Amino acid sequence: AEMIRGARDKGWAPELPETRYPPFQSPLDVFTAEPPEWRVDGMLPKRGVGIIVGGEGSGKTFVAIDIAMAVANGTPFAKNHPTQGGRVLYSAAEDRHGVGSRIVAHHQWSTLSVSNIALWQGISLVDLKDIEYLEQTGERFDLVIIDTLSKATPGLDENSNSEMAGAVARAYQLSALWDCFVLLVAHTGKEAGKGVRGASSLTANVDTVLKCVRPGRGS
Repeated sequence: AEMIRGARDKGWAPELPETRYPPFQSPLDVFTAEPPEWRVDGMLPKRGVGIIVGGEGSGKTFVAIDIAMAVANGTPFAKNHPTQGGRVLYSAAEDRHGVGSRIVAHHQWSTLSVSNIALWQGISLVDLKDIEYLEQTGERFDLVIIDTLSKATPGLDENSNSEMAGAVARAYQLSALWDCFVLLVAHTGKEAGKGVRGASSLTANVDTVLKCVRPGRGS
């Protein structure tokens, strides 16, 4: 015991690992210490995963592009939602050429720059291969838009809570890689009022859900 005390006094004792359990806190303490940070004020957090959902013809891809252009330029979205500017990666698996054309058309109409937006062939959320590749590129983005969720999950059962929860978990891994927000573009089901098509775990496991409605053209 005397030898042990002597070793401790001399600083030879091994360092004890920090506990992995966080302290108990009140809601007010948490809110004060960690106020919300927004990529798009009041709509998209700075980090995490969300879904923008709409039926055919609802304009969900148009809205996603409008968000991308606002973030890429640090300008307000829809006039009254300030953004924190940053780089945007648009993963367009469904129609890369069409999305590129729409972004160029937006640029010509709005005169906003496209220099902070990159298009890619499509990020798969079936496994981690694409995310591991993106990690190796040395690139970094602040907002990632995956259009569409259906195209990003080929072979997965969209009605399976476990399989879709896994896909969302991989989206969160992408969010953690770049400390960014990942926005998934998704379709509504046959009953549009019920929201995202497929497993209930989709909306249960994300930070925010936006719904696009265009009267007379789908919802």
